[in-house]
Amino acid sequence: MSTKRLTKIEKEKNYINQIRVTYCEMLGYTEYEYLENEFENGLKWIDVNQITNKVKYSKSFWHWWQMTYSKIQEDNIQTKNHKVIYLKTLYPEKTVINKIIKELKLEIWEIH
Repeated sequence: MSTKRLTKIEKEKNYINQIRVTYCEMLGYTEYEYLENEFENGLKWIDVNQITNKVKYSKSFWHWWQMTYSKIQEDNIQTKNHKVIYLKTLYPEKTVINKIIKELKLEIWEIH
């Protein structure tokens, strides 16, 4: 019997999917509404933090944002409440920033 070990990214994607499904079931959202809110808040994060719009084309950014958003929604599930998201308080780790810079071939972490 062969067991495949999941990579860190696969585990994170499973977590993201699990939170989305649970959130939608418990709080009465459709998957589309959840994904739309996740995307809109990601774009707002870029705007509020005055990061270059190029970031919205980064796979690494969106993976970080989905993990961050999932953690927020997990807290909402546990408290059965919707908390305000303070976008200025959320910021990727240096390793994520470096991945984004490399992925987009940016000179630096561009701030407007």
